[in-house]
Order: sequence, then C-alpha cells, then structure tokens
Amino acid sequence: SAESRQFIADKFNRIPERTDILVSHLPPALVMDVAYCPKRLEGYQCTLCGEFHRGKHWGSGDLRHRTRYLSSKHRLKLHCFGHVHEFHQVMNLDGMIYSNASMPYRHQVPNIIDLPLSLFGSSTTDKKKDRKDCNPQ
Repeated sequence: SAESRQFIADKFNRIPERTDILVSHLPPALVMDVAYCPKRLEGYQCTLCGEFHRGKHWGSGDLRHRTRYLSSKHRLKLHCFGHVHEFHQVMNLDGMIYSNASMPYRHQVPNIIDLPLSLFGSSTTDKKKDRKDCNPQ
C-alpha cells in the first residue's frame, strides 16, 4: 500500500548523512537485486532495467535514492546487503562499493573488502561524537 511504502521511505530517509558504511537486508533497486523467478520460464526484457532475464527485481527504489544521495555527499563509501542470493558479489557503482553478502551455497567464499582509513577522512573523535546518530528512534 502507499502508506506502507511511505513508512519504509521515511525509515530510509532517516539514515544519517554522516554514514560511511551502511548495512541492510534489502538491496537498493537495480543493484544486484534480480532473483530467479520460477514463474518466468523464458527470459523477457525487463521494463525496469532493459535487460533480458528470468528474474524479478527485489530492491528498493527508496533505498537506491537514499544511497545515491549519501554517496553524492561523499560520505557513504560502502553498502553491504543481502536478500538476493543469486548475486553474491561486490561492485563499484555511483562512486561507492556495493556488496551483496548473501551466500547461495554452503561453501561460498565471503566478500572481503579492504577499505583504507584515508577513505573516510575524519578523526575518531568525530565518530564518537556522532555515535548517537547510529540508532535513530
């Protein structure tokens, strides 16, 4: 419903602007969010992305909008998420790193991402000062 969609959009809009790393269950729309759909036995051209596939996009447009905004502010560097097991990988997009950490197989290798501290550019003191922003009510 429109009411529940607005509720979710409001939650995503409360992600603090000073966020460097974001962890969510849901992926942002059009970012490693296509999951196989058994009802679609043949591929089709998707109206969202223009690609041919046999899956469905499970990502959130509101989350994609917020992560792109936070990335444009040069703060958000990494967004880790799961939910779509078919896309276990890491990619650079919109000036940031996206990591789909969901693991489709028992013996899958986890995503390991090395981020240099210089990427974040603020002191430990700044981080402690903003810690209250990490748990919005």
